[in-house]
Amino acid sequence: MYPEWHDALHVPSIGDTFHIVSPHVVTITPVKISASFHVSVQPKSSNGVLSPHAQALAALMRRVHSNTAIFVERHLRPSPAKPDLDDLRVDLKNILENYRSALEYVAHHLADKCVPRPPPERVQFPVASSGDDVNSFSKKLDKWFPGLSTSAPAAKDFLISIQEFRGEEWLRNLADLSNFNKHRSLSTFELRNFRSLIIRFCSVGLRFGELGVRSCAIDSGGIVRLAESAEHYADIRGPQLIDIDTTDLIDADAGIEVINEEREIYGIPGATGSVPGLIWAIGRNVFRTVDLLCRHLS
Repeated sequence: MYPEWHDALHVPSIGDTFHIVSPHVVTITPVKISASFHVSVQPKSSNGVLSPHAQALAALMRRVHSNTAIFVERHLRPSPAKPDLDDLRVDLKNILENYRSALEYVAHHLADKCVPRPPPERVQFPVASSGDDVNSFSKKLDKWFPGLSTSAPAAKDFLISIQEFRGEEWLRNLADLSNFNKHRSLSTFELRNFRSLIIRFCSVGLRFGELGVRSCAIDSGGIVRLAESAEHYADIRGPQLIDIDTTDLIDADAGIEVINEEREIYGIPGATGSVPGLIWAIGRNVFRTVDLLCRHLS
């Protein structure tokens, strides 16, 4: 019901959309927090040992993972003492910079696959401009990372898939927030009310909207199963779309509740999500990006 920071990286989580096609059944079970997870970093030497560059990336990811978990917890489960907002604002700046650095480190690994290799001082992680589309951004990638289309076509396709023109918001949010906090001022916080919708069966459920997934599209023949155990479950059947504006389920078993929730959380003026929601979505997607790009480039 409440996505956990330590969930596996590739399951639908905060800010994600997912699509269930026939005849698949996606089963939601009680949350089990993983003790650890693994992220691939590159490059490795010929004998399989991580290079100094990869060791630096791994060290950065370990630290920012821990710091993000603490940051999110302080917002969502605050102590009785009122948190020091100045401390939280500085923490936000540092976390954003570390995530941005992780992507910049990977950009230099991308450059290693290029012919000719771009000069190091010109290498940056590619972020689409507001006016870009698939064609214009693809041409920019060919200019910034010459030969990547041939040496690592899956990496180029992935870089295109995470841009704003593909409906992804986290990378643009990271770029804008990190630039503002680095060059202009610390972001200000304000308490606001944020909505979420919970689809629940007994103690198992899914959250949509703030601090939850964005939407779930279920095709005819597809099923979302909320299961307390192998014998005790309830199904939601397609076709239907579930999101923050859902009021009733079209085809679902008895016992499933649709609950609207509103909670007061700090947000950044002008931003659509809460502070922990923004950082959670950015963090999860940076980890996914580092992992998948390094796999594509290995």
